[in-house]
Formats: sequence, structure tokens, C-alpha cells
Amino acid sequence: MTDFINGGGTMTAALFAGIAVEEVKTTGSFPSTPGVDVVGSYPQGDYADALNFGSIMVTINNGTPVSQAPLYLRISANAVVPNGVIGGFEAVADGVHTVELTGVVFTTGSMDSNNSAEITLLNRSRPNPSEKENIHD
Repeated sequence: MTDFINGGGTMTAALFAGIAVEEVKTTGSFPSTPGVDVVGSYPQGDYADALNFGSIMVTINNGTPVSQAPLYLRISANAVVPNGVIGGFEAVADGVHTVELTGVVFTTGSMDSNNSAEITLLNRSRPNPSEKENIHD
């Protein structure tokens, strides 16, 4: 997400497809030079593990959660909000610097000492209605 935004992509609520979950893709090949670090990636059209319906704990970088209040995604930096991380989640809007994620709310108003709060995706996210869903239960 951060690479998309920093690379000049324009993030909108309509493009939100879910929240990446714990499994991280690694590289499919290894460098021939020892000590060279290679980072894995998800090429366009590749599958990624993401939650598109249900509840998950996320880190909140700005604001205090309120039960059933909307969740915001930071899409650009703002010097006034030093804790704002591009691609990070927030509990308050910050003008053109954040996007409200439609159908995503705080489950409760609780946040722990690590700034983790539970959010709920109320509807299955699907950025392109013409694409077929591939859901495995």
C-alpha cells in the first residue's frame, strides 16, 4: 500500500480491497551473491492474503477510537501530525491527507498500550465488480 501511494498512485475508498494479514510473500529466487538482501513482492495480478470481511487488530497512529466510528487511511504526510504514517490507520480525519475507508469501523472504543484497536470490515471489499471473487472458506 505504501509503495502504491508513494509511487504516485491515488488512493481512494473505492480502491480499498482489504487489509493484508500476517503471511508475507518472500522472493521466489535467491541472489547469487551471498549477503545481498532480496525483498519479495506481489506483482500485479498475483494473489495476496488479505482480510476483506470481519474483524482484525490494527495499530492506530493518530486519534482515539470510538465504537462504530469510521477508520481513516493516511495517504500523504502532514507535518502537523508527526505520528501519521503513510499507509497507516487513524481514528480521525486529516483533510486531504486521509481517506475514510467505507464500511470499516472501530469495533469498540478500546485501544491498548501498543495503540492496537479492533476494527471491523462490515462488507466484503471488492475494488472491481467485474472481477470474479475467489473465496476459499
